[in-house]
Amino acid sequence: MLENQALQAKADDRRDRDMIKQLRRDLDEAKRRAHDYGQESNEMRRERDSVKMEKNEQFMQYSKDLEELKNKNRELQSENDRIDFKLKSLVDES
Repeated sequence: MLENQALQAKADDRRDRDMIKQLRRDLDEAKRRAHDYGQESNEMRRERDSVKMEKNEQFMQYSKDLEELKNKNRELQSENDRIDFKLKSLVDES
């Protein structure tokens, strides 16, 4: 009877050790996955921030280009008005 109990206790200890090993492996795997997800998340944040900065730079360049075109248009319109005025003055003098 004592021998059976000793064998049973030994088997229980072995199962407990195996269970502990499996739990440790599972924990290590979960930690590794959590670390990988954290790295992936950080990488995605960096990419998002980079895209935001690029978008902002493109918008600023677009705004600058648009303002330059408006200024050029105003200059051309002024020049056109001067030429029209000169033409009318010449026609009136004739």
